[in-house]
Amino acid sequence: MNMRWAADAAMETIDGRELASVARDRIGLKPALSTPKIEALLRALPAEERRVFCRDLVASDPDARAWRTFTESLLVH
Repeated sequence: MNMRWAADAAMETIDGRELASVARDRIGLKPALSTPKIEALLRALPAEERRVFCRDLVASDPDARAWRTFTESLLVH
């Protein structure tokens, strides 16, 4: 396994779990259900932007547009 890829995968998991935890607290989504979706969203971002995205989203107000957009992306329609 490529070491850089392994580091990126580990970062996705850490950031995905943190966001899943916040999603659970804010909107009641269970981490077991939301973590895979969050990790898929993070994979769409360049590796160097993932931590900043997660940090900014976690720090944002639950009523902020970024948080609402993120939440919508997790919901099944």
